[in-house]
Amino acid sequence: MKPQLLSGARGQLKINGKVLAMVTDVSIDAPASVRAVHTFGSVSARSVEPLQAGPCSVSIGRVIPLNNQKGEAVESSAIAMNIEPTIQAMLTAEDITVELVDKITGKTYASVLNCRFAGRSMSVSAGNLASERISLMGIYDSASGNTTDGSIGL
Repeated sequence: MKPQLLSGARGQLKINGKVLAMVTDVSIDAPASVRAVHTFGSVSARSVEPLQAGPCSVSIGRVIPLNNQKGEAVESSAIAMNIEPTIQAMLTAEDITVELVDKITGKTYASVLNCRFAGRSMSVSAGNLASERISLMGIYDSASGNTTDGSIGL
């Protein structure tokens, strides 16, 4: 059996159920605090136990569409077709859900719930596309990424 791999070509990023177009990369960091458990009479730790899951950070890189001679950013045809939410609507939403999905199988590999806007940066350099990075903080959905055979997707 050939392994199935999630790649940029197969991956989709969904924000509140809508596909975000023109994404160049996404990273999801879900830290967890752990502590070594020691017992009396033992020099080494007996186990390492989880204490709590920390807030999850999501970083989304995307290109900014430009299509007029003045270089002004305009809404892309993807937005007009309603497959990409406007960034302003996304940043002002009370509750944002981010999902990383395999567009061929429909499987969700990672999901972050209750996200809030945490920052935004833009960059332009000679010979490159204008790009922006959007940062969000939320709660990692530990049920996402689990497969039927018990292995973890991401």
